[in-house]
Amino acid sequence: MEPNQNETPASPADATQAVPVTVTPTVDPTPAATPVVVVSGGTDSVAPATSTVSGGAVTSPTPKSRRRLHFTRKTGIITAIAVVLLGGVGYAGYYFAYYHNSSYLWKQSLGDMNKAYNSLVDQLSDQNQVHYKGVVAQGNYSFKSDAFSSDGSFKSQSDGKTGDFTLNVGAGGTRVNLEGRTFIGSNSTSPDLYLKAGGLKGIGDMLGSPSINTVLDKLDNQWIVVDHTFFDNLYKEVGITPGNATPLTKADIIDELKAAGTVNDQYLWSTNSDKRLMKVLKTYGAETVDGHKTFRYKVGFVPDHIKNYIAAQQTALDSSKLGDWLKKQNILNVYDGIFSQMEASASQIKSTDTVDIWADMNTRLLYKARIAEPGNAAENYVDIGLNYTGGDTLPFFISGKGDDGSGNGFTGSLTVAVNTDNDHITLAATAHETGSDGGTFKLNATYQPSNDVVQVAKPTKAMTITQVLDEFGLGGLLEGFGAASSAATSNNIADRANDATRQTDIRSLQTQLEAYFAENGYYPSLADVNSASWRAKNMPSLDASALKDPAGSSQQLASSPAKNVYAYHPTTASGGSCEQDVTACTDYTLIATLSDGSHFKVENLD
Repeated sequence: MEPNQNETPASPADATQAVPVTVTPTVDPTPAATPVVVVSGGTDSVAPATSTVSGGAVTSPTPKSRRRLHFTRKTGIITAIAVVLLGGVGYAGYYFAYYHNSSYLWKQSLGDMNKAYNSLVDQLSDQNQVHYKGVVAQGNYSFKSDAFSSDGSFKSQSDGKTGDFTLNVGAGGTRVNLEGRTFIGSNSTSPDLYLKAGGLKGIGDMLGSPSINTVLDKLDNQWIVVDHTFFDNLYKEVGITPGNATPLTKADIIDELKAAGTVNDQYLWSTNSDKRLMKVLKTYGAETVDGHKTFRYKVGFVPDHIKNYIAAQQTALDSSKLGDWLKKQNILNVYDGIFSQMEASASQIKSTDTVDIWADMNTRLLYKARIAEPGNAAENYVDIGLNYTGGDTLPFFISGKGDDGSGNGFTGSLTVAVNTDNDHITLAATAHETGSDGGTFKLNATYQPSNDVVQVAKPTKAMTITQVLDEFGLGGLLEGFGAASSAATSNNIADRANDATRQTDIRSLQTQLEAYFAENGYYPSLADVNSASWRAKNMPSLDASALKDPAGSSQQLASSPAKNVYAYHPTTASGGSCEQDVTACTDYTLIATLSDGSHFKVENLD
């Protein structure tokens, strides 16, 4: 019979200890007396045997008394040895029945995972009573490959009302420094955002768009402000009234975590056959994995229980304080949609689908679960787990490996370590890709609470975001921003985003055409630009996606303006057709049709 997972077996230190045996020789004051032997530790008590002297004759103990003495001494020793042996056998029984019992380890690991989760939530709840003034985050990254390299660092701090951040990025021989400051005033819950970038000069050449260098030179080390009204209007676009935008609190999140933990206890960490999500199909035995002494199990799923689990988690969210907050923001339906998708995905799970799970013998917790590709598990898998070995830090991780069989491979890991003692969080990520475009990426970051007040001044003489967009010819992008979205108006986020993409694509095409003219002395024909083989030879840096309108489906340019397609019209100096004589193409017009039916047009520079 499998032991109950809720019962905690006695520790070896709690077992009955063997009583030590002491042999104490005692000498009678009478010189002729025989030594008295006292045996302690056994259950029998034996009176001492003595020799008496009578009239010069020595009267010895009877043979029965001698046999009794001899027998008692041996019995005490044997009893003591037996107790020691039985204690050792008991300890060995404990060791093998408890420590090395795979069935018990599985049950206890699930129970202890639930206890650990609840303990972590309680810890967060306790620490929520500590009112920190703000947070500090910082870190660095690097990327290296044969063709490209980049590195950078970042730091941010905030006290809830005021904040600042810096970002330093180096790539392609250029280094850009970005600085930002945020201020929340009394008239809005949204911030005024100030941005400044240094090192922009010449970036256009690196991006393949030298035509924007003039604008970038002007913006180099220039403060730019995005007023809080921009964010207020953005809230309105998604159905949130800024004045009613109640801040999300840690207490709201903790309440949901507690509700989710109750559901996890019933389903995820359960061995109850009526609700459990997982069932052990096979036990492989003891394995040492990544320094952990573990038992490995092949685990299957119960699809119907998974659906019930998802539905229960949805109910828990809806009834929690976090759910109330989401309702107030009119976005709870978004999460309801996510749960519906999860339930649909659960329908695809088969009872034959399995994962391997390792339980740690020492911590009595689940170490990791592996989802692997059948038939190639060693080369294609994802591990999710908790690399806990003791102490206050909980290192959650996800790692994996992939290989497409043609020389292109990937390995990567992400670890988020939570220190429950001081609320510090550290993040470490690595990714390495092999193959022709391979490279190595590394990221390290820390997050920690702070009691420091952030003191920074509002920059003066800052350009508005509208003025910046005017410099790029996108001044109308934010006109009417904040109007209610409807099928009858084009003044919505999606239309403005598409129009911004159209203008960017047209300018990218213009940059490519001007570069071709500078090398050849004429512009290509429409047929040439629409030819993929011609572009590959003559415009290799042109991204073909720049030929496609964001709402269209074709990467072919039209000869005249039309909805959802870009137009390219090259001509001779006199305005005639040059399709039959490409070298005569000296002028052109590029046109995009915007969401409201108007045209965004650029012409040749020469």
